[in-house]
Amino acid sequence: MNLGNDTGYCVGTSINMVANARITGASSYRWDNNSNSATRNLTTRGTYSVTVTANNGCVVSDTIKVEEIPQPFYVMDRQKVL
Repeated sequence: MNLGNDTGYCVGTSINMVANARITGASSYRWDNNSNSATRNLTTRGTYSVTVTANNGCVVSDTIKVEEIPQPFYVMDRQKVL
């Protein structure tokens, strides 16, 4: 089970997380918000975790930290003519 390295997304967008469980017979997914899909769309920064259970009872989990990346801010210099 690996959600990947800690990551970020740009303000105004979202990031789609996939619980890529590398176990045979993954049968249930449980995210920290109690949703049970293999995927989750994130629109806010935070720490997220998922637990995956296989048909044979094997349980794996992972946690990832997601940061919000601010949009670049540019200041035009009115003194310069390009």
